[in-house]
Amino acid sequence: ERYAREESLFDQMKETVEQFSLPESIGSKMLAKLDGEAGDTKREKQASAQLLSDDKSNVEAQLQTLLDLRLAGELTTDEYRAKKSGLLHRKSGLEEEIRQCRSGGADRLEPVRMLIKDAVQANELTSSEKKLEIRAFLLRVGSNLLLERQRLRCEAKKGWRVLRQRPNFRD
Repeated sequence: ERYAREESLFDQMKETVEQFSLPESIGSKMLAKLDGEAGDTKREKQASAQLLSDDKSNVEAQLQTLLDLRLAGELTTDEYRAKKSGLLHRKSGLEEEIRQCRSGGADRLEPVRMLIKDAVQANELTSSEKKLEIRAFLLRVGSNLLLERQRLRCEAKKGWRVLRQRPNFRD
């Protein structure tokens, strides 16, 4: 037979989607674990930001002391400028670090969260007859969909390879 039958191809597509799927119970446990890690990361970031804010307050106090010494005439203008420059540079570095700590706390986990949600959706797709959605899912998780000797082959993208290589999950 030179051509693959549509029914056979659709069954192969569903089998391939099943390789990327996670049962809802396992997906929800994984998402709960990620939420816990996101909370831990957020607390760590807040603690770091607080330490950096304390350092910044210390640098501001040093700047004020430096100014008081200059006004009292205990420092020359050149000494004052050199020390002030170093302290201002340190202060701006601390402000940047504080900004980084306060923004994007758990952004690094978002791709994993989306992968898990898509894998749970794949589990739902395996029991449906939605050909276009199944095809769209395969295109999203695989870089090349090939038909070789009437068999569908899908090269998984990064991240999805792990799901595909794991043993099948059951509820």
